[in-house]
Order: sequence, then C-alpha cells, then structure tokens
Amino acid sequence: MTLINLSNFIRSQAAAFLSLFFVSLATGHSSTIVFSTGPATVGGAPVNVSAQFDFNATAHTVTIRLLNLQNDPAGVTSVLGSVRFTLTNAGSDPTGTVQSSNFATFAIDKNGNPYADSVSTNYWNVSNIGGTTMAFCTVCAAGGNHDLIIGGPAASGVYSSAENGGGSIAGNKAHNPFILGSNASYSSPSVLAGINSAPSWVISLPTITPTVTVTSVIFGFGTGTNYGTGTFAVNSIPEPGPVFSVVGGLALILLGARKRRASRR
Repeated sequence: MTLINLSNFIRSQAAAFLSLFFVSLATGHSSTIVFSTGPATVGGAPVNVSAQFDFNATAHTVTIRLLNLQNDPAGVTSVLGSVRFTLTNAGSDPTGTVQSSNFATFAIDKNGNPYADSVSTNYWNVSNIGGTTMAFCTVCAAGGNHDLIIGGPAASGVYSSAENGGGSIAGNKAHNPFILGSNASYSSPSVLAGINSAPSWVISLPTITPTVTVTSVIFGFGTGTNYGTGTFAVNSIPEPGPVFSVVGGLALILLGARKRRASRR
C-alpha cells in the first residue's frame, strides 16, 4: 500500500470512527471522564486515588468507579472516604439515588493480616450539597467510620505499615471492614484472592443531559466530620476517558501522515 493510499485509508477509518463517536454523543450514549490525585501527600499522609465517571444520558445514570492505588497505607488518612464533585449540564439542582453497587469488603487484624469480613450492605450514599455539587461518601458531613476504600497490602500480603501505624487501620474495629480498591489481583492463600478490587456504583441522575460533565472533584481521606480529615481538590483538566484517548491517537496518526506526504513532495 502506498503512502497516499495508507493516508486515505487512515482518514476514512478515522472519519467513520468520529462519525460514530459524535452520533453516540448525540444519541445520549455513555461518555467517560477520570479525575486522579496521582502520588501526592495530604496532611503528611501519602495518597493516590482516582474517580472515573461513566455517564449514560439515555439511562440517566452515572457509574462511579473509585480506586485507591496507595498500597500498604500506614493510617486511615491514606484511605478514601468521600468524593465531592460538581456537575454541569445536569440541571440546576440535581439529585441522585444509588441504584446498584459492586464491591468487596475485608478486615485487617492487629498484625496487619487481611481476613474475610464480607458485607453486602452499601454504606456509600449520594446527595446534593448545594447547587450542582454532589457528595458521594461513606464519610459524609456528619462523619463516618467504616467501608472506606483502601489500597492493597505490601508485597508480603500483609499491611505491615498499618501494623506499626498507630492502630487506625490494623485491628481497629470502628474502621473495619474496608472496601478493596487496589485494582489488582491476588493469589491464594490470601483472602483477597479472586475478590473485586475495582469497586463501582450506578447512580440515577434524572436531570442529566447528553453534554453532562464533571468540572471539579474533592477527594476526602480518613474519618471524622466534613467528609474526612484531609482533602485533595482536582480542578484542572482531568484525564481523558478511553474514547477521547482513541480520538486523540487518530488525530496524531493523521497529522503524522500529512507531514510525511509534505516532506516527499
């Protein structure tokens, strides 16, 4: 295939994909947006979490996926308990209801060893806290203690830092159980083997439109009032979802093909 034919082929495929993409937006299919802290520090505690929002304007839902990539945390101030987010194009006073949830819980003993403690009750709730800002939390305005989202253990399979971290995780009955959010898989004999490590919730948002988006997120860590003892705000442009990444990749391919054609003239 010649360079010109290759370029034309890429253009035709990109055009077809983009047409489907924009038709998808127009018909209200899902769009994805991701906010993350990256490796950071809040109040002296290391944190590394993300929130992914998958909107479906046809079903009037958003699926929220929360991850905690901070492995072997020393204390509960590295554990995620709340996410506050601001919407646009979702009405002036949006309200939400949790439709379903998919997560796995476990507990950590005083020596940092995970043990089975499966809880089917969902303690994460959604509410409007003013204007177009929503709170999704287990540690909410009035506080909260358990079912926070924790990262994975150390490579040994033990939460060794937590064992020596002052007791806010290991053997702490008030804070146990935790939801696993490491997005990793584990092998037997660990009690974490085979369980879901990428928790998600489907929330009904009746007033969202096809152009709904999230403009800012505040992550809350630890327990206590006001959505946790530490917060991390992400107000800049968030990470693109997979669809937008593909579009960007196609655009770069087309640009490269055009430059190569120009250099051969």
